[in-house]
Amino acid sequence: MADSCQSVVLCFGPIFLVQRCLGRCSVPISCWPKYTASSSTPFQRSLQLAEFVRVDHDHRCAVSQTSCSSFLARDGNSYVEVHHIIPMAQQAGSAINLDRITNMTPLCPGCHTCLHRGGAADAGRVMGDVLAWFEMKHGRPFADANSDLTLGTTPDAILTMYGLS
Repeated sequence: MADSCQSVVLCFGPIFLVQRCLGRCSVPISCWPKYTASSSTPFQRSLQLAEFVRVDHDHRCAVSQTSCSSFLARDGNSYVEVHHIIPMAQQAGSAINLDRITNMTPLCPGCHTCLHRGGAADAGRVMGDVLAWFEMKHGRPFADANSDLTLGTTPDAILTMYGLS
């Protein structure tokens, strides 16, 4: 592992093993976690990282508003989806893996759908809540935590990626 990476290995029972990078990481692509393809995108995503994000936030939506839709999943936990703040569709424009904890947030289905399909005002509010949650959760703004990316990581740049500005 590269010297610049401070990582912690986390286990979720006998199946999941996640390596969480706590700092800037220059791990070569060959050392990234194994990925499973999603049916809705040509880009591969780590199911283990997504599960880590759900568990780390106690299966709660990052927006946490009364408008959040909540129901129990089959495992008995609140159902939340893991959203990539910088869309995985942008992966082609980055040599750095976008499927990482510092680019993920847990969202209820309503907030996730609003972000991708909602009107500019509602989707912009959800994104603002997500970025505020990120800073509270990680102790630094999203742009600072992802400064190694060559893609825009400011709130305005992210809103532009979603066609909201």
